[in-house]
Amino acid sequence: MKKLIALFLFALLTLAVSVAATADVDVVVHEKLHKKFEIALAANPTTGYGWQLDGKLDPKLLKLVGSRYSGPRSKLVGAGGEELWTFQAVGRGKSRIGLRYVRPWEKDGKPARNCVYEIVIK
Repeated sequence: MKKLIALFLFALLTLAVSVAATADVDVVVHEKLHKKFEIALAANPTTGYGWQLDGKLDPKLLKLVGSRYSGPRSKLVGAGGEELWTFQAVGRGKSRIGLRYVRPWEKDGKPARNCVYEIVIK
């Protein structure tokens, strides 16, 4: 029974990753100058995937403070949590933050998911 459940969860996770591969997200975030803000992204390190910055940040507008993984709320084996990315607005203007969900060892692999956030700093 445990093997059947594990197989089902693996199949479900594989389906979720392949469906997410086609989903691009564009979000506009309005922030105040000098404020820190977080971007939370669903993640599951048991799949080998993790979020990475896609490109460089504009150092005149944004600073990466850090990132961390917050584990699942569920006690199910293989359940995912979220990665929390913290940034600080250091200048006024518009910029973009691109993030991609990848397996770091797959150098030529296509990201399972891409997210682009447009940041407006007032």
